[in-house]
Amino acid sequence: MSAALDASLRLVRAQTALVKRFDASLSGLHGVSLADFTMLLRLGQAPGGRMRRVDLAEVLGLTASG
Repeated sequence: MSAALDASLRLVRAQTALVKRFDASLSGLHGVSLADFTMLLRLGQAPGGRMRRVDLAEVLGLTASG
């Protein structure tokens, strides 16, 4: 395995572990996941607290149906 691939896989594993920790903390404190929190944060930063569904999906890195 190349060093670049190994480093990439380590980063993915670290990200997964961090997301799980944030999810557990946010869920325990506020009843939301990290994904929910990120979405609410983006909506809160939008003018008037509103965004089109497709624009919200784009900033979250999702498809419009996601």
